[in-house]
Parts: sequence; C-alpha cells; structure tokens
Amino acid sequence: VAVDPRSTTAPNDVLKRWAERINVEIWHNEEVYMDLQKFHQQVEERMEDHHREASNFDLSAHRVRQKEFNNECIKAHKMKGRGWTFLTDTDEFIYMNPRKKDQ
Repeated sequence: VAVDPRSTTAPNDVLKRWAERINVEIWHNEEVYMDLQKFHQQVEERMEDHHREASNFDLSAHRVRQKEFNNECIKAHKMKGRGWTFLTDTDEFIYMNPRKKDQ
C-alpha cells in the first residue's frame, strides 16, 4: 500500500483487520520506490503530453507516482516468487466470500 505523501490519515487501523488473512506492506516513503529527480521530469512531460493535466501538477504527480509504485510493487512481488499480484485503486476492492472464509 502506498500512502499519499499529503495524506493526513493512515490506513493502518483498517489494514490490521486483515492481518490474519493477508500480508500488507505499507510504503510511506516514496523515495524508496522513486527517483525524485526522474519523478519531477516525468510529471513535467506528462503535463505537456496530456492537455487535461496541463495546468494540474497534483493530478500529473499522482498519475506518475501511481505508475511508479505499481511498477516497483510488481518487481517486489516477482522477487518474492509470487505468481500473481492484484493492483487496485482506492475506489476498488476485493470482497471475501463468507462461504469460503476458511479456505
């Protein structure tokens, strides 16, 4: 889970509810998964390439940060030998089937 650097809250309490079922890593520090110089260059390029974002640095920064996080997340799981990875946005979720909760 990547925490937005501008966020005033943290997902820890919600994620603790699932600690027995899934292993969650929280990446607070974007410097761990991003070269910040490269990040600013990518944001500028994105603002030039996407007219809708031309005057919206925050939106372009979000899109670049999300892409970089997803790439590093996939690499981290691959290094751990994971067979698949589910990438989701904040408005998407997985519903655990209560009939299969013991499996």
